[in-house]
Amino acid sequence: MLNHPYSELFDQFQKLNQKLEKIEILLEGKSEPKPEINETLYTVKTLAERWQCNPQTILKKKLKGELPFIQHGRKILFSKAAIDELTTVSLSKKGR
Repeated sequence: MLNHPYSELFDQFQKLNQKLEKIEILLEGKSEPKPEINETLYTVKTLAERWQCNPQTILKKKLKGELPFIQHGRKILFSKAAIDELTTVSLSKKGR
């Protein structure tokens, strides 16, 4: 290999170019878009409104592990399907 001052820079450029080519191949091969998630999510506020309770009640239930949740950064979300299932199970237990 040459000991030219720009040889290291040239090597880095070649490596980047190879990575770029791989990315382009991956993008070209992508034929179908990813399916969208059509699941409804509740925030603490919207779930509290639905259940007609204080948002602190929702947070306490979350901390006790009584509510399944998804955390995205600082945002806490609850799956409508999971909440509906939980509500159905709770109502069936009360009806016994």
